Amino acid sequence: MYNVLDALNYAKTWAYKFNPNYYNFSSIGGDCTNFVSQCIFAGTKNMALFKNGWFYQNLNSRSPSWSGVEEFWNFGLTNTTNFGFKLKPISISEVSEGDVVQMFNPKTQKFFHCVIVTKILNSKNLKNILVSAHDVNSFNRSLLTYNISLNNLRFGKIYI
Repeated sequence: MYNVLDALNYAKTWAYKFNPNYYNFSSIGGDCTNFVSQCIFAGTKNMALFKNGWFYQNLNSRSPSWSGVEEFWNFGLTNTTNFGFKLKPISISEVSEGDVVQMFNPKTQKFFHCVIVTKILNSKNLKNILVSAHDVNSFNRSLLTYNISLNNLRFGKIYI
């Protein structure tokens, strides 16, 4: 079971600092997916400790899906085990706290940033969906402030 409250509490605790139990990837490509993975792990208490899984033991013993934007998404979509997490693509109207959002750069044709939804105000639109992230460390930041169109966002429901 995915305990969303545990994931949100983790995000609140670590949004503006780095948990010393995990490597800070900021200087080698970005820490966004590492942070989101930590939040989800806090809510699942469950890693997928197998080849092509989703896990972190240390910098040299981790899966690409733990810290890579595309790899994280692909793992969640294809995971058929009871370990780690599963991910279902959803629309903005289906988003809830504890879900993830990824941002697409049309110039590079790549998804480049991953955040976790930590609060939703009233109606579900870019202004009212608040997220937490690393790289530009933030807690309850409006998606609207990323200055990215809805067409360049993908939303994922996290479940086990």
